[in-house]
Amino acid sequence: MTPVEWCRVTTPMQVEAWEAALRTHTDKTLVSYLVRGLSQGFHIGFEYGAKMCKPASKNMKSAEVNPAVVDEYLAKEKATGRVML
Repeated sequence: MTPVEWCRVTTPMQVEAWEAALRTHTDKTLVSYLVRGLSQGFHIGFEYGAKMCKPASKNMKSAEVNPAVVDEYLAKEKATGRVML
């Protein structure tokens, strides 16, 4: 499975509503970029396999003090399909 196949875009944004709302916007290039990004994902400059990813060395202090809050947040994001754990 390629990275593109497993990176399905899930968003709470209503892409069709955004597209309709921006239909009369004068900057068609910007509108196209936004609609494509919302529906297919935004390119953030990461090239799969190009570089080795290293884990962050330290979490925020609040994450260490309140790990249950982090766990709850990640569980919600995973349930909506916005993050893969």
